[in-house]
Amino acid sequence: MLLKNKPNILKTTYLKEKIIEKIYELWYLKYKKNFIWKNKGKILVSSLDGLGDNVIKQKTFDLLCERFGNENVYILCLNGWSNIFSNMGYNVIGYKIGKTIIEKLKNKIKLCKQLNELGIDKYIYLENSWIHEIDDKVYCVERIGFYKEKKDNKLNINIEFKDEYILNNQQRFVKEYLEKNFSIKELKPNLRKILRDNKNKDIISIGIGASTRRKSLPIEKMAEILEFLLKKYPQKKLLLLGAGKKQKEYANKLLKYIKNENIIDCVDKFSLMETAQTIGNSLFFIGYDSGLSNLALSLNTKYLCLFWTEKKQWLHPFENAKFILGNMKNYKEDKYFGTPILNSITLDQIEIALQELGL
Repeated sequence: MLLKNKPNILKTTYLKEKIIEKIYELWYLKYKKNFIWKNKGKILVSSLDGLGDNVIKQKTFDLLCERFGNENVYILCLNGWSNIFSNMGYNVIGYKIGKTIIEKLKNKIKLCKQLNELGIDKYIYLENSWIHEIDDKVYCVERIGFYKEKKDNKLNINIEFKDEYILNNQQRFVKEYLEKNFSIKELKPNLRKILRDNKNKDIISIGIGASTRRKSLPIEKMAEILEFLLKKYPQKKLLLLGAGKKQKEYANKLLKYIKNENIIDCVDKFSLMETAQTIGNSLFFIGYDSGLSNLALSLNTKYLCLFWTEKKQWLHPFENAKFILGNMKNYKEDKYFGTPILNSITLDQIEIALQELGL
């Protein structure tokens, strides 16, 4: 007998969210009565996507700073990524969503006040997928952003977002809004200025995490790849990089399959800046379709991406990047990890990709 899901209206979390929304609305009604807005000519660039989506926009951030002045442009991003952009010299507002309902309410109120006190002239939305909770409560003169299926009547300037290679959308934004023509190669992100040291020839970075299990290999398959790398590069240290409970569990299971003193578990041991430093200074990076892979791209580190789909949105066409897709033959079905494309990647494919990268 199938269990029926409880309707949203009867779920405790749903009811709490609705209560908080109501409290937030009541707070805002009182707030706007006493608030006097002044246009200070500031430009807010809202980019509340994941890490990979953010670093890929770095050249667009630079172009906006050139147009409006670095002192006038503020980047709104999730708090976890703020150090990366602060170290690039941008003005950054980090949004910490909060874990509890009360934290979420307090942080929304804090952010609303902070944004309104900036004196925003133009509010530019560069998100690919974020659903806004506070933007209609932020005063500004003009709103600019992407739309997918139909134009957004909240925006003064609508720019179409297409399900194609991700930098094509940045290229379209730059052309239509900034009236500048740039090639995809010219829009490739470059975050190397945040690095302190030179390349470390003794380190290979391994990104073991991804946003979903479908983008990650089964444990035993990744273990085979690590064994291959240990044999090919016996003098190198393999650093496992990632963060969070799921990635820590993945690393622990991986190390049960393969024990070697040259494999070092660094999951949850590095800050994001330390992780960037490690990737940027490595001989090369290998990982899944993830934020760390896009970080490797932006740091101009040679990398192999073990890819999971035929969709071309994140297939970067640059010489230092090699994307490996299996042929969907002779693979072991796994109910938890990967896809037929990902799980059918072979060691021969990895060997060829390393040779093409000069490694």
